Amino acid sequence: MSASLALIFLVLAFRFTYRRGARAGYLLMAASLFWLVLDKSMEGPVLLHFDEDHGLTGADLSGLLGLALGAHQAWPDLVRRSRRVLGAKGP
Repeated sequence: MSASLALIFLVLAFRFTYRRGARAGYLLMAASLFWLVLDKSMEGPVLLHFDEDHGLTGADLSGLLGLALGAHQAWPDLVRRSRRVLGAKGP
C-alpha cells in the first residue's frame, strides 16, 4: 500500500512540478527518493544485474528519471547557491 502511495506521489509530483522552477525540482527529487526507498514490493523483473542480490529494475528507472529531471530543474539554483557560498569564504 505504501509503495502505491509513493508511486502516486511521484507521478503527481512530476505532473505538477515539471518546468516550474528550482523548488519544484527539489520536490520532484524528494518524491523520487521516497519512491526509490519504498518501491521494493513493486519492482518487477531485473533489467541489469550487479550481483546475485542487487540489480536495476524498471521501477528503479522511474525513480532515477525523477531524480535526473528534478536535478535538471534545480541546477541553476544549486549553482547560484554554491557560488554564493564559495564567494563568501574568501581567501
